[in-house]
Amino acid sequence: MNLFKKNKKVSSSVINNLEFDKKANFYKGVTYINKFKSECEVIIEGATIEYADKCINYLNEEIEDEIFAQILEYLVKYCNYYVEDDPYIDIPVKLSKEEVLDYIKDISIQIYKPERETIGFVILGDCAWNIEEGFAIVINDNKIKYVGPNEKVYNPWAEYDCIFQFDD
Repeated sequence: MNLFKKNKKVSSSVINNLEFDKKANFYKGVTYINKFKSECEVIIEGATIEYADKCINYLNEEIEDEIFAQILEYLVKYCNYYVEDDPYIDIPVKLSKEEVLDYIKDISIQIYKPERETIGFVILGDCAWNIEEGFAIVINDNKIKYVGPNEKVYNPWAEYDCIFQFDD
């Protein structure tokens, strides 16, 4: 059953304040993401609410600690790329993986209609080291597909080519 109906009241077990935005043609709500220690906006475009719940549950309960540590490591590398060359950025060089979370905010989980039988989503947010582009993280099938600037990153099933992309 497709719950992506514009005029149907929907509920989620993990996403709060879920409402359909008629202008933008997607659902949005909020949830708390344990790993980021932050409340995050959730955008659901074309996917079912059940699928969105699976994505949030994966991020909160199922993602392996090693994978999340790798995400943080890549965020640190992305940060250092900017900090090392710009003396005006007020961030210590060589942040720890835990410290990098202090320099990101306004996190949004973007969930789109799945193209495959895998969990895939995009995490977007603002970061202190690149205020113009922020950051993007793409996760698909328990793999990190991209970490770097948000350059219109909207598809967890696409292949991305960027200096901050890391291959398995």
